[in-house]
Parts: sequence; structure tokens; C-alpha cells
Amino acid sequence: MFKVNDFVVKSNIGVCQIVGEEEGQAAPGFPKEKYFLLKSVDGKLTVYQPVKSADKLLKPVMSKKEAEDFIDELSGLEYSWNNDDKNRIGELQKKVKNNPSVEAVGVVLGGYYKRLADGKSISRADKKLLTDLENKLFSVLGFSLDCDNDKVRDRFDKSFGVQREDSM
Repeated sequence: MFKVNDFVVKSNIGVCQIVGEEEGQAAPGFPKEKYFLLKSVDGKLTVYQPVKSADKLLKPVMSKKEAEDFIDELSGLEYSWNNDDKNRIGELQKKVKNNPSVEAVGVVLGGYYKRLADGKSISRADKKLLTDLENKLFSVLGFSLDCDNDKVRDRFDKSFGVQREDSM
């Protein structure tokens, strides 16, 4: 499915380009297999991804329309809010750790944006998690929308109806 020069999303890294394909061993004694060489678009990371598992662990980058539709779909979902701060943060962190996909991060992030749109406050710990999620998701969506994280945040604000007086 994927080939050299494709852009893909690797959930724990973000957008990467497949810059090569090599044969190698994971460790001495393991059989040789083919690997994709992935380079993050920010140039900071280079990783090997076994070709045989690429279809399970890599996702194609969204088109601009898919990214716009994704944001709109998130803003149309119903979200529940756990009022127990400590329990909520742990639950949400666990959800994202267990499923770091764009979709899962988007749903958790959407819950925060819905709360902000309703004019409700969030705790300092929530703000930290919100910022972490924005950084993860906005770089992926920004690649598809051809804009920076601030523009993606503006797009989320508009879609969710968030009014900001100043930065959170």
C-alpha cells in the first residue's frame, strides 16, 4: 500500500515521509526483513518501520477536505464530562496512550473544546493535557490543511464556537 516518498502518519511521531526501504534485522538472531525508513517532517526523527506491519501502524495523511470534515465531525459529537479532576485527567491520558490515533486524540481534544465553547473553565492540569493534545493533533492536521498550529487552533475555535478573550 505504501511506497517510498509517500507521506504517512505514525501515531507516536506524527507526519513522516517514507524516504527509503532497506533490508535488515531487528536484532542479532532475528530474521532479515524489509523496513521502511521514515523521517518526520520536522526532520528531528528517523525511524524504521517493518514493511509487513506498515498497513496496521501507518495511516495515509488526510486530504485537506478530510481534515476539514474531521474537525467539523468532532464539533458535532456529544461529549460527557467527568467532574472528578484527578480521575478525568488519568482516564483521558490512558485513552490517548492506549489509542494514540488521530481519531482518538481528536475525540479527547473535542471534549475540551466543547467545554470551552460552553463557557466552562478547565483546570491547570486540563490545560496542560489540552496543550499536549493540540501539539500532537494540530501538526498532523496542519500538514493536511497546509497551515501552522495556530491556524488549526483557529479552525477548531470556529468550528466549536469557542470565543477566546486571550490565550488560555
